[in-house]
Amino acid sequence: MREEERESRRERKDSEREKKKEQVRKSEKQMEGEIMKKGRKEGEAVKEKVKVNERDGEEKAKNMKDVREREREREREKLERRDGVRCREVETDRKAQREREIGKERRSEI
Repeated sequence: MREEERESRRERKDSEREKKKEQVRKSEKQMEGEIMKKGRKEGEAVKEKVKVNERDGEEKAKNMKDVREREREREREKLERRDGVRCREVETDRKAQREREIGKERRSEI
């Protein structure tokens, strides 16, 4: 009877040990899985950051291009205005000169 009790105790202890080992294995696998998930998530997050940075870089480049185009357009407009003012000045000078000539002619006729 004692031997049977010892035997049953051994079996219980063995089964408990096996259960504990199995729990440890499961928890290790779970931890590995969580670590892998975190690694994937972090890797994906890094990839996403890279994508966002690339997009930001592209947007900045586009914005700089737009800014340069706007500056060129402003310069063109300034030049056109200057040219326009010059043309007007030349026209007014010509008109004034014509009027002077006409005035001189009229005076000379009188």
